[in-house]
Amino acid sequence: MPARNLKNMTLDRLTPKAKRYDIKDTSGLIVRVEPSGTITFYSLYRLHSKRRLLKHGEYGPNGMSLAKAREAHAKAIAQVQDARRGDAVDPAAQRDVKKAEAKLGDTVAGFAEVYLELHAKKNKRTWKTDERILNVDVLPYIGSFKLKDLSRANVQAVLDRIDRRGAQNQAWQTLKIMRKMLNYAVSRGALETNPATLLKRKVTYTAKQRALSDKELEGLLKAFVDLRMQASLRELMLFQLLTGVRPSEARLAQWSEIDLETGRWIIPGARMKNGQPHLVPLTRPAIDILTRLETAGPAYVFPGEKEDQPFNLQALGHALRREANKDVLKDHKVASFTPHDIRRTAATIMRRLGYGLVVDRVLAHSPRTVMDRHYDVHDYEQEKTLALAGLANHILAVQAKARGDNVEPVDFKKRSAAKWPA
Repeated sequence: MPARNLKNMTLDRLTPKAKRYDIKDTSGLIVRVEPSGTITFYSLYRLHSKRRLLKHGEYGPNGMSLAKAREAHAKAIAQVQDARRGDAVDPAAQRDVKKAEAKLGDTVAGFAEVYLELHAKKNKRTWKTDERILNVDVLPYIGSFKLKDLSRANVQAVLDRIDRRGAQNQAWQTLKIMRKMLNYAVSRGALETNPATLLKRKVTYTAKQRALSDKELEGLLKAFVDLRMQASLRELMLFQLLTGVRPSEARLAQWSEIDLETGRWIIPGARMKNGQPHLVPLTRPAIDILTRLETAGPAYVFPGEKEDQPFNLQALGHALRREANKDVLKDHKVASFTPHDIRRTAATIMRRLGYGLVVDRVLAHSPRTVMDRHYDVHDYEQEKTLALAGLANHILAVQAKARGDNVEPVDFKKRSAAKWPA
């Protein structure tokens, strides 16, 4: 729209129309005239490829003058310029936070909702963990407290309650999330200082090293048909073992992502921890599993109780814990293990077979070096194919030992037939 050098007299003469309309001041300020006759001042700008409209106020004797609106517009545009350099916050986003805070009140529970909606869900792939921990271990006890009155002692009391049930690692995780939420409150001006900053916890988390030995794999495959879990959960476990993907990536696999003819599964970036699409070459045993399940559901490869939904996040873990308490696995000398231990087992076997650093590519770990991040654009499809074929060969050899059968090594390219638990 063409810009005009607006004056108060110009605004006084504006008449409403059947539909609202905008006029633009030479300063860039937008004046919007509603059908009701209300005149409102706005700033219109783009930030991070998004079009934003920031309201300043209404024109009139009890509202904002044209001069004040121009000052507010100039201040907002300067803040936008700073935000583009990373030195300030989007003024429209600030407005959204203030609206949310006003709507939800000034309690810890109210700000927790602000934190989840406006920060965690937008910036953290693990926001559901934040939500669960806040809802279970924080908000039931201090959710009704005024945010500005929250003290270090209040935060410590939350941690002491978790300590008393012997969950030191959970207390550490809870403190981390509370610090993040309260730091966000400080950044938005809802708090002057973070009461959780000076609290210290001994880190009780240690990296897990559980991987199934070949002897345990042999026992697992031998006991496979006797496991008292749903058949599709057994298939899910084997599919994860053959692909090395994370439990959630296997659980949420969809038919639209898989090409059985070419033996390729491309997991969308939205479901990957690093945000990048991930190619998983499929070996013959993995394709055999998918072929058996091809009519399992309309969307998900491993549907849960409802065909249009995947298995619950904890379904396989719960099933494995139940099996660990029964005789089937114990009789075959298989110790308790988790879904993520299956991924660790696949990675350990591939490293042991000599596939080296390509295992990180199979596992879709984020690049760690400058070379990997900025210069190496190779897709590693062939190398990943060889590593996964080697993994499948090894598992088939273990299975052959368990059955006393002779199993031919898998040739990924020729798609040779291979025996696998039915």
